[in-house]
Amino acid sequence: MIIMCQCEAETKEALDRLVRGGRYGTASETIAAAIRTLEMLDNASEGKAVFLDEQAGRMARVSSGRRRTAQHTPGIRVADRNVDSIAPHGPRAGVPVVFQLAGLEHKPGVRFAEQPSDAWQIGQRIPVKKWVFGQQNKLLPAKANVRALAKFMLDDSADLRLPQVAARVAEEAADLRSYLQWLDTQQARTRGTALATAFPSNDRGEEKGRVRYAGQFVASLNAKGDVSGLLVALKLINVERVKDDFCIRLTDVGWDFAAKPNPVLDGQMRRDEDRFSDEEVQLLLAHIATSVPAEAYAHFAVLNSIREGNITPRALDDSLRCYDDHTEEAEITRQYLSTQRSGVVSRAYDLALLQRIRSGVKVCYEITDRGNMFLDRLSATMGQ
Repeated sequence: MIIMCQCEAETKEALDRLVRGGRYGTASETIAAAIRTLEMLDNASEGKAVFLDEQAGRMARVSSGRRRTAQHTPGIRVADRNVDSIAPHGPRAGVPVVFQLAGLEHKPGVRFAEQPSDAWQIGQRIPVKKWVFGQQNKLLPAKANVRALAKFMLDDSADLRLPQVAARVAEEAADLRSYLQWLDTQQARTRGTALATAFPSNDRGEEKGRVRYAGQFVASLNAKGDVSGLLVALKLINVERVKDDFCIRLTDVGWDFAAKPNPVLDGQMRRDEDRFSDEEVQLLLAHIATSVPAEAYAHFAVLNSIREGNITPRALDDSLRCYDDHTEEAEITRQYLSTQRSGVVSRAYDLALLQRIRSGVKVCYEITDRGNMFLDRLSATMGQ
């Protein structure tokens, strides 16, 4: 998107000085960072105070409109939840306790859930409608959510009933989003690469967003008793019937994923594009390739189509119809197909399987070395 604006000579000189200082690569990056910072401050102005603590060297946000106590989050002390601290010189300072690694160093003797049953098998051709829902398009929320669930499982008093625990995770995720927005501003991230994308807001009037996040990125149960959500789709959790309630428990692989260090949540980002460590990625890819048929086939279809030369969104959408079950082809609209493709591409990007190459407003896709290796592995299971 190109936006033109007028400014005074003094403003232009200030912009040039910022660019020459080396912190921002271009004038566009500088302006984008300034707008995001202004938005953060503007959002904070309603019922909240933003202040600089010079002695502590940090920026902190205190919400006067929504202060929670320990009863909202099992195992978390009141003192931990009253203030969200965001420290420029300490990335972990802004991560809520429930998403931090501490306490997960050793695998506990708790019972983990069996992986959800599956109607499909690895190597099968799976209709686009049966892929992971395209709006569940980011994996950092999945990482954060299994971290929270792992902490809850260690607390014997935790209420793990589905609606309650999903809502609690969404509330904590809203606090995490504030920190990730700050990181995005500091690193001048664009919308497509922003870490805060998909996380819910904790602003007043955003309750629907938190409910939607709980359902899409944790789990939800419909009137027929069917469970859905990204964590269920990836078999990182399962929902079990306990008397008259449905309770969430991590699967074994869900715990392993939660317990691995993460560059964003644990302050180990070496590069701006790092979202997951090599260990995390290898765990997820091995799990998908052997245990999650729909996601494995979706990655195969998208990566193989890109390898065949369909490198633009439109060309990729057109080619994916050839990978779909033709009995349902007429039922799939272009908009729905685009949503499904976009979801797979975004998750593949998070796993460093592909890159988005931008030229102005145009975008094309390029498979990485890791993506080619994973595609070769998936092709073997497809008999290709």
